Amino acid sequence: MTSDEELRLRHLDHIQGIITRLAQNSFTVRGWSVSLVSVVLAVLSTQDSSAGLAPIALVPALVFWGLDAYYLRGERLYRQLYRAVANRIVAGPGAPTCPRSTWTSGATPPRCPPSPVPCSPSTSSPSPPSWWSA
Repeated sequence: MTSDEELRLRHLDHIQGIITRLAQNSFTVRGWSVSLVSVVLAVLSTQDSSAGLAPIALVPALVFWGLDAYYLRGERLYRQLYRAVANRIVAGPGAPTCPRSTWTSGATPPRCPPSPVPCSPSTSSPSPPSWWSA
């Protein structure tokens, strides 16, 4: 294996590590959500006037729901990046790259198509970022 191939495979391993961490964080957030909401409901059930305070348990549930959505979105973006990098490795270094117009702006990392896009090199599309060819 050449050093270029090794670097590309290490890049895939790095992305896979990020995906694994995001999935673990999402799982942890779900566990904390169940625990905290249960504790809030248990504390409220011991009070006499808890009927009006029960919606308070929704606050931590909504906060943890937002955190879980954040981690799941990041995981999906990195899975798309993983597929794009893997497709690039399979296609080889001389394969045409997809123009920037296929990326969603503002996404970190860039959202690449999930499968190879049949596109040909053109002079009108800008060159890919430097990390793509390295």
